[in-house]
Amino acid sequence: MTETAVGSRQPARFAPGEKRLVMEGTATPADKARSPYMYLPFEVPEGTETITVRYSYDDTGILDIGLVDPEIEPFPARRGFRGWSGSARREFFVAADDATPGYMPGPVQAGVWQVILGLHRVPPQGCGYRVEVVLDEPGRALAPAATAEAEDNGAPPADEAVAAFRQATGKVWRRGDLHAHTFHSDGQGSPAELAALARRRGLEFLAITDHNTASHHRFLKALQRPGFLVIAGEEITTDLGHANVWGVEGWVDFRLLGGDHVKQLVEEVHARGGVISVNHPKEGGPPWQYCIPAGVDCLEAWQMLWPINNRQALALYDELLRQGRRLTLVGGSDWHQPAAGDAAARSAWREACQVGNPTTWVDAPELTAAGVLDALRRGAVFVSEGPAGPMVDVRAGGVPMGGVLVPGPERPVVEGFIVGARGDRARWVGSAGVLREADIDADFFADRWELTQPTRYVRLEVVRRFADRGPAASLERVRALSNPVYIAHGDEPQGEG
Repeated sequence: MTETAVGSRQPARFAPGEKRLVMEGTATPADKARSPYMYLPFEVPEGTETITVRYSYDDTGILDIGLVDPEIEPFPARRGFRGWSGSARREFFVAADDATPGYMPGPVQAGVWQVILGLHRVPPQGCGYRVEVVLDEPGRALAPAATAEAEDNGAPPADEAVAAFRQATGKVWRRGDLHAHTFHSDGQGSPAELAALARRRGLEFLAITDHNTASHHRFLKALQRPGFLVIAGEEITTDLGHANVWGVEGWVDFRLLGGDHVKQLVEEVHARGGVISVNHPKEGGPPWQYCIPAGVDCLEAWQMLWPINNRQALALYDELLRQGRRLTLVGGSDWHQPAAGDAAARSAWREACQVGNPTTWVDAPELTAAGVLDALRRGAVFVSEGPAGPMVDVRAGGVPMGGVLVPGPERPVVEGFIVGARGDRARWVGSAGVLREADIDADFFADRWELTQPTRYVRLEVVRRFADRGPAASLERVRALSNPVYIAHGDEPQGEG
């Protein structure tokens, strides 16, 4: 087996008659240079029913934690993963019938288990750690309770503007959020609380994308409602970037050790019927530092509120399009649910950073996971600042968003339809930059023009201008983004970006 399956250390053993052992040491920069993951193996005897793990580390660093059982496989593993909590918890347990959120219940097999330490931040002097493993500790308890209930007042009333937009475009636009977290990773609320909030916000679908775990998947069936879909997700979370995976049931291995593993990850997601997106490639995102291999389906060009460095992510997206790449532009709130007792955080974020800000809209006649994934693959998607819009649709030469226009002898006509943005500005963007701008002077606004410039693509932005505020960089805010219509060329590369 490789280092990503079993570490090279000798397993620690419990002393005869003892059910507690301690593993201590120091993670060094040299350790991290070899691998971002440190494996601490220990032997579990026959008849064990529960494993509890507690850990601590020097406050000069940050060490994440997870657990694998004797069935762990080399990357990309499908078996043997028992959980991950990053640095959000200092203790957890697993048992046959239950586990701490972030961790998987299941048989407690005899054999070599391993604690994984993620060497997230290791100072030059190293980072000391202490890991305590206890077998069959009485009085186990989930923290927080996975059975937390949430008020659900049912679906919101129909939105007349959305209904009119659907009718005018002839498409069944569904609004949702592709990026949100619960207490199964570093969020503060339960999946039920998150889903109830999404419904109250008017969303029709929600992807729960907890970090490096699928422990929340077993709770999703109970959250489905008529007119509301919850999609299984996972945020692949590493020091060199994050990626969302949607539509894969069960855990997806996150233990990337370089660009070749990223390519394998894309292949693994596709083999299991899923869609993969590079997340928030921007300052503070954190940025994406791997390659973007062929086959990546989407790029999250809008995370949280627009002013939070999203123009950087959009610039990368345009650069990839100029190279001939074809990826679907998506957004996600990355909502982590501030704690119920944190009144200040809830007040400050209630009308700004929360689930559905931004909202990703997909053309999905059937409100199913397969329908949403199909729209993402086709590029039949736009992103707005919130569930109320603005709403946009784009065609070029009769080809819809996400489609490929093959140029003919006549100049193609570009059409944009925008709802809910009176007073804003329509900005058309292509390979060389801005192609055209137009003032939006109606609640239902149509812009129709001939494309005369050579370009690999055409996409639409809805922009709000603030002419009397501050320096030039702060004079506008993007309110909606379409996906492009691609213009066919014969030289599109399909390799790394």
